Amino acid sequence: MVFITDEVSSLQQFKKAVRDLNQDEKVLIRFLTARNYRIDDAEQMLRYAVAWRKEIGLDNYHLKKWKFPPHFYSNITYRFHGEDYEGSPISWVFIGTWAFKHMLENEDVEQIQRYCYAMMEEGLQKTIEYGSQGHMVIDLEGLTYTQATHIPSLKFAYFAFKKMEQCFPEVLKSVYIINAPWIFSFAYNFLKGVVAEGTMAKMKIFSYKEDWHAEFLKRFPRETTCDDRTEKINKYILESGYSHQENPLLIELVKKSIIPPSTKPYNVTKWSAKKGLPSNVEKLKMVEYLLIKKSFTKPGFFVECGANDGEFISPTLSLEQTYNWTGLLIEANPEPFSKLEARNRKAWLINTAVCTTPFAKKIPFFINPNNSGVSGLNKRKGYGVIVPLSIQCIPLYTILAALNITEVDYFSLDVEGLELEILRTVPFDKVMFKFLTIEHWSIPGGRKVLQAFMESKGYLFIKEINDTLTKDSAFIHKSFRHKLKGGKIIVDIYDFDKEHEKLSKYILESGHSHQDNPLLIELTRKLLIPPSTKPSNVTKWTVNKAIPTNREKLKMMEALLIDKSKPGFYIECGANDGEFISPTLPLEQTYNWTGLLIEANPEPFSILETRNRKAWLMNAAVCTTPFAKQVTFYTNPKMTGLAGLNERKHKGVSVSLTVQCIPLYTILTALNITQVDYLSLDVEGLELEILKTVPFDKIMFKFLTIEHWSIPGGRKALQTFMESKGYVFIKELNDKHTRDSAFIHHSLRHKLNIEKGI
Repeated sequence: MVFITDEVSSLQQFKKAVRDLNQDEKVLIRFLTARNYRIDDAEQMLRYAVAWRKEIGLDNYHLKKWKFPPHFYSNITYRFHGEDYEGSPISWVFIGTWAFKHMLENEDVEQIQRYCYAMMEEGLQKTIEYGSQGHMVIDLEGLTYTQATHIPSLKFAYFAFKKMEQCFPEVLKSVYIINAPWIFSFAYNFLKGVVAEGTMAKMKIFSYKEDWHAEFLKRFPRETTCDDRTEKINKYILESGYSHQENPLLIELVKKSIIPPSTKPYNVTKWSAKKGLPSNVEKLKMVEYLLIKKSFTKPGFFVECGANDGEFISPTLSLEQTYNWTGLLIEANPEPFSKLEARNRKAWLINTAVCTTPFAKKIPFFINPNNSGVSGLNKRKGYGVIVPLSIQCIPLYTILAALNITEVDYFSLDVEGLELEILRTVPFDKVMFKFLTIEHWSIPGGRKVLQAFMESKGYLFIKEINDTLTKDSAFIHKSFRHKLKGGKIIVDIYDFDKEHEKLSKYILESGHSHQDNPLLIELTRKLLIPPSTKPSNVTKWTVNKAIPTNREKLKMMEALLIDKSKPGFYIECGANDGEFISPTLPLEQTYNWTGLLIEANPEPFSILETRNRKAWLMNAAVCTTPFAKQVTFYTNPKMTGLAGLNERKHKGVSVSLTVQCIPLYTILTALNITQVDYLSLDVEGLELEILKTVPFDKIMFKFLTIEHWSIPGGRKALQTFMESKGYVFIKELNDKHTRDSAFIHHSLRHKLNIEKGI
């Protein structure tokens, strides 16, 4: 690069101004150029960039690359591919295929930002490696209206471009935006305000391939134009296991794989009730009663997953032939699918397996050569299966989205034991099934586990439907519950009150109900005792009477958290009788806080109830797994303060009892609590196991004191875990009653300056 005299002089002055930053001359030139050799502006820009890089750890990126979830690489794709005729590197950014709307709504935004910064850093390192500015090709093929007008995505892009201009100046030789749809003008107008004038001058926009292809061939060798990228990307999207079920490009590819309903005459036996399999006859009667006779003025839509050859024991053929329904027939096994195609069914067909995760991929499929009805993804159902093959697997939601289906009248699911795993991938807030029959024969845990899950999603169990070939459970959406009373076919086959009592017991005690289960949350809500309105029945708290650690905890909270104009919310887990060494009582009496007091031991809990505390009460143990269950609780009859689930801590204890155990997150969700000002956790050695069940992305604790006395690995193990979740260790709090560790959320770290010496 040749400099005129003024530029050389400016560079020398700039070197002196920022010599403390120890930056390479090439870096200084980039920042000077970006600010048109205005030294003060360039210095401000450089100092900001250096501080920012240090803050997020980018300076060491080339030594230790950041790691990201695998699906980031398929949902936010880019590629460094070749160089131009002058030896400058070329990067391709496939924004049109990015599942950015889904990512921003479902992932950690800070993690996505870091991924984008890593992309920028890799581009910078390429320019250093090649000793030249690079070309960026932004490919918008596949960009939809929804993506281009999604405001959070546009805001994210705005700040990403701004960061690139601030911290990665003058790395681009040119910017090509190709395959731009008409809607791109909306996004362009939103973003152009942040793009520097110099960058805008390097930018060219093309809508048609023939235009950009001709331009590229003037500057780039033919092999650098990524002409084969579509086929490779499509293969990657379908087979890699990283493409989420809501990825727009995946949905588009699936749309092309679906065979439309046949217009040819049927090539099946005319269905009749006399010939029908008993379970299918019963299913038809239920559909007729629930959906057809009174509710429907137009034909319905079914989905049959595990459609076999489209005739043998098909529960949907009768709906198609008798009531003119249409639907979707899904079969993974290529052999029966070839017969299905020949049936000329009046339904959409797709030859694919349905995924047990929300990601498309290629998978092994197991076939029993002696029985084509026994095949699938489930190797445990193989019964001596010896013939595996590799087939495409697509999430059910993706297939429905490809057909623009959000409401299904009848869903039949028979996939040899993986039914529940498939159902767990379905976003039930986006798809409604009115009536379902689901084979539960081979589901681990059987019908009860399936029923608990379906009821948590708003579906009511009707009955089992069994014959020699199947064992199904029938469900209906809760909005059709009124149809189950007074009808001729389904009346009196189901006692809701009795079944609900049995199901409630199962949900609370079985160990199969996850902490997010809405029914579990509702049952937990009913177990909570609200704050007392009676006069307090506890000793008035005073500093002189408090044990030393509780005085210190209060002092820390007064400095870090307490706002006298706004009472806080606490949780005391291991609340004992609500008075003896309670760290939360002074918060309630002095600062009018409220909260949640959890105690598993029935004896001190009965005393706690009489204290008339102004807090919610729960007589339950807190689970060490994210599943509710009944557990064995050990007590020391000589000391009620020494009791809990931890058998390690209770050797020689002769008294045990069975108590209800509920995950902490479930209890908080039942109270609609997502932010806790103070958590006190004292559960005799199981503190760390309980904390590992907490989804810290959904719950924030501002200040915590956690007993580490009996934790395996002690304070160090606890501190390592808490710091991994974004909490800062403050200090140990010790006296003859306890050994606690105090933590604060990283967002409040600046307040630690107030507490010098804590």
